[in-house]
Amino acid sequence: MKKWIFRIGFGLLFALPFMFVTGVWAQAKMIDISPANISDDDCTTCHPAFHNSWSTSAHGMAADDPEFVISWEEQGKPFECMACHTTGYDFRTQTWKDIGVTCEACHGPFTEDHPLNPMPSDRSPELCGSCHHDTLFEWNVSKHRQAQMDCVDCHGQHETSLKGEDANALCNSCHRERASSYAHTAHSEEGLGCADCHLAELDGEVGSGHAFRDHSFHVKLSTCNECHSYHCLLYTSPSPRDC
Repeated sequence: MKKWIFRIGFGLLFALPFMFVTGVWAQAKMIDISPANISDDDCTTCHPAFHNSWSTSAHGMAADDPEFVISWEEQGKPFECMACHTTGYDFRTQTWKDIGVTCEACHGPFTEDHPLNPMPSDRSPELCGSCHHDTLFEWNVSKHRQAQMDCVDCHGQHETSLKGEDANALCNSCHRERASSYAHTAHSEEGLGCADCHLAELDGEVGSGHAFRDHSFHVKLSTCNECHSYHCLLYTSPSPRDC
């Protein structure tokens, strides 16, 4: 009896992984997996959670966001905007493959050996910088870049929002000692967080390939002056032109 139990258990050990792979493959076979016929809706079959996160993200709504649509129409619908707000844009014909920044924009075209092999994924800042070019320039002069960090270390790949509860929690996950010291400062008592000084809001109109905040993480004098204008006058006297 024990011998039969051992044989059954030994057989299941090899059968269960095969059943799992077969099940995934059968699910994929429900759709036409030729690369020309695959769309982001087909990705939902196996990746519903990722698709749901992406569909409501800045990338998923890149061409549908009301603010973008209004701004685009006011500018006369310039075709070059769609190079970053669609996937597979062709400058010669001014047409595109998919609306929004879709799965293919980061994973590349669908391959016939998927799901047996994972889809490739470009996680490099250079890919993000192909549209967020100003932000990439700021990032390249930052100490985060020198530390070999990438955009996806702070931003979710599919939802595009910050990882963690908020910016402070995200910064504290690496800068624990500085966070502990900062907690006892006057700035902390005033309720200021890391992003208030190290990710200062940018001047000018947003929409030309940069984010709302400066990603060099440098603290600028102008940022300090927003709160300490009186001290600025004293510091720069007798030439307070920068205040």
